Amino acid sequence: MMMLAVDADEGRKPALREGREGGGGDPGLDVSLATLFECLPAMISYWDAEQRNVYANRAYLAWLGLGAADLRGRRIVDLAPAALYARILPLVERAYRGEAQSDEQVIESPGGGRRYWVVNYVPDLRKGVVAGIVVILCEVSALKETEQALRESERRLRSILGGQTEAISRLGADGRFLFVNDAYCALSGRAREELLGQRWQPVAHPDDVARVEASLRTLSPSNDVVIEENRVVCGNGELRWVQFINRGFFDELGVLREIQCVGRDITAQKVAELALQEANANLERRVAERTRQLQELAVQITLAEESERKAIARDLHDDLGQLLHIAQMRLDQVQRSVGDDALVAALVQVGGLIRDASRRVRSMTAQLSPPVLRTLGLVSALHWLADEMGREFGLDVEVDVEPVGTDTDGGKAIALGEAQSLILFRAVRELLLNVLKHAGTFWAQVRVEHTAHFLRITVRDEGRGIENLAAALDQRERFGLASLQERIGYLHGTVVIDSAPGRGTSVRLQVPLGSSRGSGRRR
Repeated sequence: MMMLAVDADEGRKPALREGREGGGGDPGLDVSLATLFECLPAMISYWDAEQRNVYANRAYLAWLGLGAADLRGRRIVDLAPAALYARILPLVERAYRGEAQSDEQVIESPGGGRRYWVVNYVPDLRKGVVAGIVVILCEVSALKETEQALRESERRLRSILGGQTEAISRLGADGRFLFVNDAYCALSGRAREELLGQRWQPVAHPDDVARVEASLRTLSPSNDVVIEENRVVCGNGELRWVQFINRGFFDELGVLREIQCVGRDITAQKVAELALQEANANLERRVAERTRQLQELAVQITLAEESERKAIARDLHDDLGQLLHIAQMRLDQVQRSVGDDALVAALVQVGGLIRDASRRVRSMTAQLSPPVLRTLGLVSALHWLADEMGREFGLDVEVDVEPVGTDTDGGKAIALGEAQSLILFRAVRELLLNVLKHAGTFWAQVRVEHTAHFLRITVRDEGRGIENLAAALDQRERFGLASLQERIGYLHGTVVIDSAPGRGTSVRLQVPLGSSRGSGRRR
């Protein structure tokens, strides 16, 4: 232990001696205390066994306003005010019994004003006997004033937070409540005593806890704010929606110390949002139902249109076609009975016109309602359409069928309804006519790909392409590209157009298979 050795002789300076209690120290370790003690801001004094002053450093003398000679030999009781002496006497007596003491004291300065001190009474033990005590006073007035200012600041802050309408709380790093304001207590329906020291999780709805915990784990010095919306379970069991702005507070090492949570009741907003979502959902259901009805109507119109086409084709075949056939037969009879070569030549010319008209009627009949579409299916009808385009318009159409899987019957394995077949056939026919009218080429390809789930038909040419695709899609002709997209949409399908000037045009039609919706009667 370190012992203070002070000689009563004024000619000797205090020395710091190291040694065991009751034993002599090594004289070689004596160190002058004059420089050490005189430079310290703490007040240090030594009092002998009779409580008389033997030594006081410069700070102590300055505090008392005395010189060393004026202080030396005076007793503690003569220097301390009565009230102060009565307070410190038990500490002094215990120190003289060999028990070190420490105390915080408020002492009036001789010059006026209250000062805060930490006072230590250290016994000077020599061979088991207390020769005196060392009294060390360290001023902590600034620290006390800071603590007092901090407490006052906290009091004002609590007063401010307590009056806020937002629900404010502070959590420790372990998630336990350190503070809750009145608004938080009112929102949660719990008393402050029920919350402080408890974890926040029981206040939240169980279904929201994991999400909020995960959000709070993302707090970091670089991401010190997270916002969460969760349900709070009130004391009466009522659920309230609250938006919490959670701010993390970190120490200099980046360790989370506290989380401040500012909550705003958004129950009314959430109820309105849910009502709006339900209204939107109802509207979407009504729109979907209306769309379904329109699609079914479109299918029925397509089937009715096809029925009319069949009727017109039948009338052309049964009436006009028969009349032309009879006219041809009568003309042949007249031709055989006439001997005038000039008249025969004229009759031959008329016969050619009648035969051409008959051929055109047959073509019109087939195009209005191709029998091959009804009897052999879409793929066979596309082959027939390619041949018809070549005969009628000189357009060379290449038809490629690439099934994904097994298909050995020329396309009959594609499960299409009547309306699907009709809409797709008419769409391909319209696209091939567009090639004739706009592409500036006499070659086109129809590529058919299908699985059990979809059918894809691509009509491609190598012509001049579409210069303004947006304008082409804006056209509202009955069988324009916009109308084609609409009709394929009836089948829940898609239309993809790829075209650029000089690169030709590719139009891909894709419809789902395996569903009876929008397909008309199943074949």
